[in-house]
Amino acid sequence: MRKVVCWIVAIIIGCTFILLALSCKDKPLKAEWPQPLWTWDSAFPARKDTDKTPGYSWCLYCERTWDKVKGHNTYIKEESDGIGIGIGPLCEQCYVQLPQDKRIFYYKKLYYGWPERARSFTWEEVESVLNKENKE
Repeated sequence: MRKVVCWIVAIIIGCTFILLALSCKDKPLKAEWPQPLWTWDSAFPARKDTDKTPGYSWCLYCERTWDKVKGHNTYIKEESDGIGIGIGPLCEQCYVQLPQDKRIFYYKKLYYGWPERARSFTWEEVESVLNKENKE
C-alpha cells in the first residue's frame, strides 16, 4: 500500500511540473534583472574609433582608459577615517596640457554626470579646490 501511495504522489508531482512547463512555454526562462541606473558608459559614451579596454573608464579628454594612462586625482575633502574623496576626469598628461578653463569643463561634465545621490561633495567645493590648484 505504501508503494502505491508513493507512486501516486510521484505521478501527481510529475504532472504538476509538466503542466507548469507547458503553461510557461511562451515566457523566457532567464530572469530579467533590473538594469543599473547609472554606468560610466551610459553617462559618457565614447567615440567609436577609440580602443577601449572593457571594464575600465577613461580620460574624458583623450579617451584613453585608466589601464593605459595615469589618472589625475583632485582631492576635494578628507573623511574622518583619513581617506580622501575626490574627482578625476582627466589623465595626468591631459591635466597638465589643458588650461584651467578647459579643465573645469571636464570636471563639471563628470560631476553632473553622476547621479545626485552619488555625490559626496558640492560643485562649489570642486570649484574652490580647482581654483586653489590653479594658483599653486
